[in-house]
Amino acid sequence: MGSSWRLDGVTVRSGSKDILRGIDASFEQGTITLLIGPNGAGKTTLLETVAGLRPAEEGTVSLGELLVKNGRRMNREVLLRTGISFQQSSSQWFLPTVAEEFRYSLRPYRLEEKKAAVHERMLAALEAAGLDHPQTLLSRDPKSLSGGQQKRLALAMLLATEPDWLLLDEPTAGLDLAGVNQLASILLAHRERGGGALIVTHDIEALLPLADSVVIIEAGRIRAVRTAAEHAAVIRAMEAPSMPQPLALARQLHEAGFEPSGTSSPWATPRELAAALATKLRGAETSADASSVMKLHGIASEPPQAEQEAAGQALPSVRQQPYPSQSELVRRPGKLRSWLWPSAAVRDDRFDPRAIIVCYYLFGTGALLQQSWYGLLAVSILAYAFVWRPLGSAIAPWRGAVLMYMRMILVFVLFAGIQVSPFGFDVEAALITGFRLSKLLVVMVTGLPITAMVTPLRLQRALEQTFGWMERVRVPVRQAALTVALIFRFVPMLMQEWERFVRIALARGKSAAKPGKLPARMLYAVLAPFLHGMLRSADELTNALEARGFGRVESKPTRALVLKWSREDYFIVALFIVWFGFMYLLPKLLL
Repeated sequence: MGSSWRLDGVTVRSGSKDILRGIDASFEQGTITLLIGPNGAGKTTLLETVAGLRPAEEGTVSLGELLVKNGRRMNREVLLRTGISFQQSSSQWFLPTVAEEFRYSLRPYRLEEKKAAVHERMLAALEAAGLDHPQTLLSRDPKSLSGGQQKRLALAMLLATEPDWLLLDEPTAGLDLAGVNQLASILLAHRERGGGALIVTHDIEALLPLADSVVIIEAGRIRAVRTAAEHAAVIRAMEAPSMPQPLALARQLHEAGFEPSGTSSPWATPRELAAALATKLRGAETSADASSVMKLHGIASEPPQAEQEAAGQALPSVRQQPYPSQSELVRRPGKLRSWLWPSAAVRDDRFDPRAIIVCYYLFGTGALLQQSWYGLLAVSILAYAFVWRPLGSAIAPWRGAVLMYMRMILVFVLFAGIQVSPFGFDVEAALITGFRLSKLLVVMVTGLPITAMVTPLRLQRALEQTFGWMERVRVPVRQAALTVALIFRFVPMLMQEWERFVRIALARGKSAAKPGKLPARMLYAVLAPFLHGMLRSADELTNALEARGFGRVESKPTRALVLKWSREDYFIVALFIVWFGFMYLLPKLLL
């Protein structure tokens, strides 16, 4: 039963940022491996990449001799041998009853058994997951169950498919003690049958006694790999129950080489500690020496020899890699662009939103003034150098929409050139249509980063401060500003929620489509829960606004955030005015 996973040089990107970077690892069948690390380290991304739900830009993932990605599509045989459970179990239900949910999950397996045998498999899975009254439960709506019951139900769905590998994301979240014990029994029985498990967790205390090994992930790389016994020894070494917490922290910092200067007590003040940490971390990044950073997090780069011998368990084969600095994880822009945009991760507080919008209007107007393809090419090069490339991470989520618009341009160009009488193709008419639509494309793509550079709150404040005087004539400025801010807030959230539901549908439907691409035949499975989730979010937002008294308070509110233009705002506006002047003169120069 089962085969080993192997990851060779796996890199996963989101825009220009590497979420996972050069992961080399193998996970043996018949073992339970815990994936731990801080939030945002890449644990869930690694799990979803193994499951075939996220594409790897570089490297390969294989199960035994089978590659997870077979050409441009996923390998269906690998998908059928794995089962993944997501962290938010309450958001993965498509159908009105538990029985129908089971049938949806079992449909890809094309079971030849009779209906009665399938029914028995459902009941057995529910009992194994510790759910009471399984016969009655089959007719209930899964959304009506409690959070803990839904968590168990998600696990039961996996057990019914009898996968070789269980891929679990925070399986203990929302479970009581009885649920955690039931999960432990399931994992142990699964391993006894020769199955394996990869588990993302923050609940290390509950799952460490079951585990064979622990993989520590941070900043998209594997920082350390230990047997469960080695990791338990490290945890015990860090604990000092008889010592006050400040003294225990002071001891750990001393062992890691951090010596706060100027301290007047046995332990450092927060200010002294922050200064020492900043100095040490800068030195660690400059020298690319990961050891001090690993010690700070309580991770021994070389476990004691005695602990290794006592463990007596095999580690997954994982190549240890140096800890990367944050600067290695993003692509740095040039000198001027680095002043305008400090990093590839767009900062949303760098400029006043009003300055950004003024700059966008100047650029957009200049682009629309172009009268030739040469002028549009020059404007596009300018946009690429100073907006598209350095802010690529903000444009990347809209890639699908941009490609769709480009296809639409091509269709319109073809139709614009068709002549009926006499029948033929007018190249000049087609080029005119393509030129006009291409100008709009340049303006649209240049405006996409605004959604990442301006937070909804700062945009709302900018509108209120700019047009607040209009409230004297009873223009509802605050309501309009809030509406615009909510649109900016909901558009990215809609995209994230849609992508999440697509991953759920692909995981349960075992679709062999491209990673992240939903086949039209599966649209029904995503649309209903997606709309339900959006309505629930809107309801929660309405309750939050009512609780804050929005619409009932007539007095002028006190603002915690007041925007003011800085030197940088004036500089960037002046720079775009110069660019606008260049773009205004460009059509005349090209005549």
